[in-house]
Amino acid sequence: MAKQKPDFGHGYLEIKSVMFIGLGELSKAVEIRFMNGDVRTIDAVAIRKQTDPSFRERCEKMAQEQAKEIGRRIHVIRIRKKLTLDKVAGKCSSLDANDIARLELGEGTFGMKLLSEVMAAMGCEFADFAKVASKK
Repeated sequence: MAKQKPDFGHGYLEIKSVMFIGLGELSKAVEIRFMNGDVRTIDAVAIRKQTDPSFRERCEKMAQEQAKEIGRRIHVIRIRKKLTLDKVAGKCSSLDANDIARLELGEGTFGMKLLSEVMAAMGCEFADFAKVASKK
């Protein structure tokens, strides 16, 4: 009996080649070239997080530590500028005082867009953010 190829809803998955972009542990991505000419690139860190639980835990811990440090720096800037949570929130179109408090505590998920909005509401730039001394 002939071996059946897997069908993922769009025809057969026929891989022409797989290439690691980078060297060994420093691989940044996996590039998959399909027989139909399509090329997909998958972030190597994303693959490793899915396949290595201890690596995933380290990444999550690092992300939590970074979120707390970002929040701490925002808090320091806000206090130095003598701004209340409500005053900053009043200048933000998509955040209220509770959101900003959570950001300062390193809780929740905030991207660069929201971080930029908070920085602008406090009248500062990322250069000011970088000047706040690290707690480490």
